[in-house]
Amino acid sequence: MWLVLAGLLVFAPCAWTQLQVGENSTLHLNGLASLGYRSVFDSTDTNSLAWGFSGNLTGEYYDPRFLNFSVSPYINQSRLNSNYYSTTTATGVNAVANFLSGSHTPMQFSYERDHNSEGTFNVPGSTGNYKTVGNGQGFGVSASYLPEGWPSLQGNFSHTGSSYEIIGMPGTGTTHTNAFGLSSGYELWGTNLSGSYSRAYVDSENPAFGEPGVILKQHTHQDTLQFAASRRLWDSTTLSANFGRSHIHGDYQDTRTDATFDTVGALLMMKPTPRFGVNFSVNYSSNLSAQFLSGILGGSIGATVGSGAVALKPESQNPTFTSNYLTYGTVASYRATRELTFTGNINRQVQGQPGQPDATSTSMGGGAVWSHEFLGGTLGAHYAIAHYFVPLHAQSFARSSTFTGHNTGVSYSRLLLGWSGSTSFSYARSLTTFLVGYVQSNYTANASVSRVIGTWSLGLNGSYSRARVENITLSNSLSTNYGASLAHRNYGVSGGYSHSSGSGLQVGNSIVPVPSPTTGLLPNYFVLFGGDAYTIGANYRPLRRWSIDGSYSHLRYFSNNLSNNVSTSLATAKNTSDQFLLRSQYSFRQLQFFAGVSHLSQGFMAGSTLTNPAKIDTFYVGVSRRFDFF
Repeated sequence: MWLVLAGLLVFAPCAWTQLQVGENSTLHLNGLASLGYRSVFDSTDTNSLAWGFSGNLTGEYYDPRFLNFSVSPYINQSRLNSNYYSTTTATGVNAVANFLSGSHTPMQFSYERDHNSEGTFNVPGSTGNYKTVGNGQGFGVSASYLPEGWPSLQGNFSHTGSSYEIIGMPGTGTTHTNAFGLSSGYELWGTNLSGSYSRAYVDSENPAFGEPGVILKQHTHQDTLQFAASRRLWDSTTLSANFGRSHIHGDYQDTRTDATFDTVGALLMMKPTPRFGVNFSVNYSSNLSAQFLSGILGGSIGATVGSGAVALKPESQNPTFTSNYLTYGTVASYRATRELTFTGNINRQVQGQPGQPDATSTSMGGGAVWSHEFLGGTLGAHYAIAHYFVPLHAQSFARSSTFTGHNTGVSYSRLLLGWSGSTSFSYARSLTTFLVGYVQSNYTANASVSRVIGTWSLGLNGSYSRARVENITLSNSLSTNYGASLAHRNYGVSGGYSHSSGSGLQVGNSIVPVPSPTTGLLPNYFVLFGGDAYTIGANYRPLRRWSIDGSYSHLRYFSNNLSNNVSTSLATAKNTSDQFLLRSQYSFRQLQFFAGVSHLSQGFMAGSTLTNPAKIDTFYVGVSRRFDFF
């Protein structure tokens, strides 16, 4: 490998910018080679002369539409030679090939593999994440048949496998997934028809975040069959409908699931006049609890349940029970003037629960949306009121069987004396979106201001949000974020702070936020989380070719892992991460000279025991050069 690299460095300046391979194919290759000194201080201090290389080989055969491909290998991609910050020296390759692009039968093949690569363990509601290191590979193929005047057909298959370890936390996580899908679309008699089938297998073993020695196991497979149709009935009316049948089977830790559920939906949109519009909708799920759990374990909880909350009766401890759900209603709007629009709605929900009569709720409401030029800016406001009729047997908290909900908000933006600012606030109190009998409240506020003064620019921003389900403490969630930046032509500084708390479920190397409460629905190791994070960054350009930049981040996170069999937390994990980076770079012709230092400290504490704290300090200095080989 050393001989190959030396040959590339010597002969590259004389190489052609394009290599002709035969009469019908061409190749292009460029890359970045580097050499430097690296010193790492951790549990085993090392000093080494480090080299690295990254390249991009692209080519085509006969015609780019017939075959085109790219292969991008990289070796020892550390701070020595990459344009992103990393605590590891990763090696791998990314490749993709397209065959018959633009034809009726296009195909694509992709492959990727990495070793010793840096990643993150994602925690919600934070400006920072925990560092991981691991290996992975993936393969994918997709093909289509797109005939004119006939139904189209698309198919895809993918396989991925990965392993990772959170730096400073013992235990290795592994995940293997296989996914297969088929879909088709066709227009028949003015109606757009589509159908699809997908199947996915997930097998993973991951160390529980903040719980040394605890391994979360997931063995799940899911398949979904879907059909959809939409048709424009006349110029002002469109009708669409969909049907899906899904099956989820598998285990998440101590919870076993084997359930099938159907979903049906229809939407009729009418706009008789330019000022007036009305929609009619209906949605049904034969097993809401299975649908909810399927979305969480599949990583698509946001798409499955939106911003609503699911709260099941405490006696319902089996996630495979049937909880059917039906909602239907209408929403209308009328634009009275350019600045004022009126809205109205009526909606009905029906929820089936085992051993109890169906729980129903009917709501009716109306509101207005208004915007107006005010004091040189734009003022906007909306207000809606709804009355909910809830049966007595659905009452869990001894309130009356009816209540009034509100949804209101105000916003204002203006440019004044060179300052550009905006602010908004909203409040809502209503039934939870997906279950009758519980009331949720939401508060949000946002503000930002910016100004350009000569060659200076200043920016400030902040946000606040809070959500809770009344009378259930564990349902509370909170998020706040603040940021500031000051920039000049040659230097700048920025900073940010965030605080968050809420509930979630660990799936793979992420904690997935879950709308609460979910007693009796979610498997064991339901996580209550909370944390603070702040970051500071700066950059300086003393000369046109010389730049210096650095950053510091601190993350403090707390989590309680709960069990369905224990009413109190098993342990409280206190986790911290501190990262500091400083880099200097100078460019001269095709050469780049650089030097820098970095620090990573990451520790995890359960109770009063700190488990394997990790500290990695790195110093590096080196030079790199870009080459166009052919």
